Amino acid sequence: MSRTRRTEQRTLQDLGLIRDERDREVERAARSRACSVLVTVSLLMAAACLLQGDSAWAPLLALTPLSWAVQHFSRFAADGKRLYLVLALLSGAAALALAGWYLIQGQEGGLFSIGRLIGFAVLSCLLISLAGLVFLALFLALRGWYFWRCSWHFYL
Repeated sequence: MSRTRRTEQRTLQDLGLIRDERDREVERAARSRACSVLVTVSLLMAAACLLQGDSAWAPLLALTPLSWAVQHFSRFAADGKRLYLVLALLSGAAALALAGWYLIQGQEGGLFSIGRLIGFAVLSCLLISLAGLVFLALFLALRGWYFWRCSWHFYL
């Protein structure tokens, strides 16, 4: 039984190895729902922090205008209308203002000094690089083990 190229391509699509337009549309819809749920949860958490008197409400609330800014920048990139660019810049400025206010409040309390923020940034970069190196080492070791195993069975 010979398989044609079309039947093999259909089999690969059925297994989910080849993505088509429907898969991309489903992924776009899922991301949109995830974004709306994230914004809703961040607003609820901001309200809870505000009721408790915690200043963490500001960065949580900043997620909402940040999502608006991303949406408007995307629409500006697609349509090219200046209104979307203005709305994106205003939303981004509001998000930046809320996040900046939180950082300034934290600096007064001694939570966020410039040295600590720089140290955290350097530590984050180092840990991300280290995680990449560990992944590469594990991948190469697994690949070497697989080829050794295949060559061992070849001689048997």
